[in-house]
Amino acid sequence: MPFEALGEDILLRIFCFCDISTILTVSAINKTLRRIALSKQLWLSLVLDPGFRDALDLPPPDREQLECLSTKDLIAVIKNAVIRPCSIWDFEHDESSMSVLTSVSIPLDEDNRDRLQARLLPGARYILLHSTSTTHRRLCMYDVWSARRIWEHLVQVRTMCVVDLVPGCSIARIFFAKSLDYSNPSSPLHVKEVDLNTGASHELFNFSFHSNVFGVTPRAIVGDFLLGILHSDNPKYVLINWRASIFVSLGHADSYSIPKFRSFTVRRHVELIPGHILSTYSLPALCIDPSSDATGGVFRPLAAANRNSHRPCGSTRGSICVHNYDSKYHNAAEAGI
Repeated sequence: MPFEALGEDILLRIFCFCDISTILTVSAINKTLRRIALSKQLWLSLVLDPGFRDALDLPPPDREQLECLSTKDLIAVIKNAVIRPCSIWDFEHDESSMSVLTSVSIPLDEDNRDRLQARLLPGARYILLHSTSTTHRRLCMYDVWSARRIWEHLVQVRTMCVVDLVPGCSIARIFFAKSLDYSNPSSPLHVKEVDLNTGASHELFNFSFHSNVFGVTPRAIVGDFLLGILHSDNPKYVLINWRASIFVSLGHADSYSIPKFRSFTVRRHVELIPGHILSTYSLPALCIDPSSDATGGVFRPLAAANRNSHRPCGSTRGSICVHNYDSKYHNAAEAGI
């Protein structure tokens, strides 16, 4: 008996057990199968299917909203969820797509509503809230999809933080420190690791500078590396490998004038992204071996930061430089822009 002779109700039920690729392939056989493949009931079932949503790491569906959509709109929802749509999606050679707006409300405690700072983390699943009220100062991590508070931590006044989501797992690492405090110059750095599934956390790293450092402004955390500004008589950018407890100074964090335009000043700026250091001034090759003959930036034990002055590396010429680095920072290459 031909497949299409089973009856539309049976074929529709069979299609509901198929993956999207199979449905699209079968729909090209003849008009009867194509008509069944374009039924709203089928595509609504596919959009709501837990296996489909789990595979693409999609948030929980709003069934009431999805039931109001047409078949064409439901297909567009799936198109937008798939990273690389191709020609097999095109039932009617229509390249139009639609956007679905999802609204999530997160209930907050009364103490968290005063002077609240919010930061949506990459991937738009987690949000970091920094409460700076007069009674409580704390960091909170929420799961946006479930509106559930995962983690919270009390912090001191003037605390700033940056977050790194570890690729391939549900782990966040948070680098936080007091940005500037002349009255209490002790400046501890902290790196905490948070399990985003359970909310369990533990400290990976902490280090305190002596009183000659008035504070630290966290700029980035990428893998084993921290980028920050040490506030002292001469503020400096420092790059710290927290796992190896070594550091290198990347130069002064103040402003400098451009020779051809003496009235024009530029503030030095450094950014840390995976595999690269982006700076507005030249940096030499970085070396992890303190005994090396390298004349540029040499990584030193972090304990030396409290004993010696940080010799800055790099020039102040106006430029944008991109420095490639690997995990050992041997001979980091520079590309000037």
